[in-house]
Amino acid sequence: MEQNIKNNPTAHFGKWKLISIIALIVAIGGFVVIYTQISKANADYICTYIVEENDPCGNGSWSNWGTVSVSGNHEQCTQRTEERRVYTGTRETRHILQYLNLRTSCDSGYSTSQGGGYDGSSGFHGGSIVSETAACQIEEIKVTQDVTGACNVGGSGGSGGSGGSGGSGSSGVNTTTNSIQTDLELNTQTTEISAKEQLIQFRVAKISANITANPVLLRNGTPTTVKWQGVEMTSCTVTGTNGDRWTGTSGEKLSSPITTMTTFTLNCTAFNNTQIQESVDVKVIPEFKEI
Repeated sequence: MEQNIKNNPTAHFGKWKLISIIALIVAIGGFVVIYTQISKANADYICTYIVEENDPCGNGSWSNWGTVSVSGNHEQCTQRTEERRVYTGTRETRHILQYLNLRTSCDSGYSTSQGGGYDGSSGFHGGSIVSETAACQIEEIKVTQDVTGACNVGGSGGSGGSGGSGGSGSSGVNTTTNSIQTDLELNTQTTEISAKEQLIQFRVAKISANITANPVLLRNGTPTTVKWQGVEMTSCTVTGTNGDRWTGTSGEKLSSPITTMTTFTLNCTAFNNTQIQESVDVKVIPEFKEI
């Protein structure tokens, strides 16, 4: 038979053609198997966006001012009064929105946190919302101290409103207020989501802005501390009628000396271009002169 193949070139060519076809089939089969395994091993994207951190303590109320201690004698300009009040509320410490954008890159503004294997699926798959909230308290201690030699000028003042501090009604006393915030209990909740639209709706529901000043009632020429926080904002600007101006989605700044009633206005733009405006007024204690 070998002699026949040697004497027949056509048969010899057919034999190698058959071997080449078999080899090609084997190679294609091997490539398919390898490609399938590589596809399954490809890292899918888990895209993460941090919505907010260190949200201020809110959704609560202040207790009434209570006297802690009184020492000295007002008529001798040596009296010192210490008062205390407590704000109890909740604080949202962090929101992490996670979703899987399989076999594609993360959207603008999102970062890739880790990979996974989902057999090469494509398109939006799902994810989770992790919310952490804490019960919180803000303790304010107000100290009113007589100023030697001037305590009998004018009358006494009142306490400040929510989020602020009290002041004196005369130049004869000096009032200072200190605040301490404490988280009492941390709660974590995870919510599963199955569509990107749900994630966007959640972000829209969280849009908010808040601005406070401490103190809101002060003596002429005294500065105040302005704090603001924007949630799901891309930009914020704080402007004061006294000329102060700051930018940032959150912050804490000491104002210029306040000499007349001043309004600090917070203007923010959210990720979906929603405009939010909030404001806080700071008032100056009137000074009385003897006639």
